[in-house]
Amino acid sequence: MSAVRSEFTPEQVGASAMNWRQEMRIVGKFIADTGLKVPVLLDRDKGSDPLCFAPPPGPEGTVTEHFRNRLVSEGMAAPFPLQIIVDGEGRLAYLSRVHAPDKVIAVLRRLVDG
Repeated sequence: MSAVRSEFTPEQVGASAMNWRQEMRIVGKFIADTGLKVPVLLDRDKGSDPLCFAPPPGPEGTVTEHFRNRLVSEGMAAPFPLQIIVDGEGRLAYLSRVHAPDKVIAVLRRLVDG
């Protein structure tokens, strides 16, 4: 995520990270320790934090569970890491569970350069 922020301005690429079921102090320590330079959304159990990102309608209690139920094969672990890139028209441009910053940067560069 920091590589994305180093390569592109906020006007070119909107980026955020999502943390699942961690307390704000733990997330804050991670941000301080890693130097993460994007907003971090807290995806906690339903109703536990008024600042929590609201999950889409459905039986899941969190946004993470929403994506896991739709993107991960049955029996697999939670979708960590999960990179999702949506283009300017709202279409899925990239989805991967593999941490591949160079590939993410290449896809974003192609989208930004048109």
